[in-house]
Amino acid sequence: MPITEISQLINIIGFAAILGINLLIMLTIWIPEKKRIRAIFMIAWLCLWIFMIIIFIETPDTIHSILFLMSLPTLILMAITWFFCYFQKRLSIINPLLVAIGTTGLIFSTLLKAVFTTIGNPIGYVFTDLHWIALFIDIICYTIMLVGFTRQMSY
Repeated sequence: MPITEISQLINIIGFAAILGINLLIMLTIWIPEKKRIRAIFMIAWLCLWIFMIIIFIETPDTIHSILFLMSLPTLILMAITWFFCYFQKRLSIINPLLVAIGTTGLIFSTLLKAVFTTIGNPIGYVFTDLHWIALFIDIICYTIMLVGFTRQMSY
């Protein structure tokens, strides 16, 4: 097995672990008393990861598109959580609306990354010549989120 395939598998496993932890935290926030539903959801999510890795292990571009798309449930749940905090007037020490807008922008940028991986000209292992657009949107979204975390909300 070449070193690029080994590093690719390590990258996939690390990415899946980080997303799994984030998803578990969000599920704990939303359904704290229903441990069985959380466990079923996490097992289904893990099985989906394993299925995608087995099916698409032959083409690196497709694997990276799948990686980007597999982060969508976590990002969507995070955006819904921040919008929920804003509409319920919680977390007045930060500005949840700005954080929610930044997270929504990250969802858009993740979709762009998945598309750009398949249609752009490759300039490396993962990136194409069009990825700079999505990465620029990422920078803007993270900046909006940073401002949201540093400003207080006046309800």
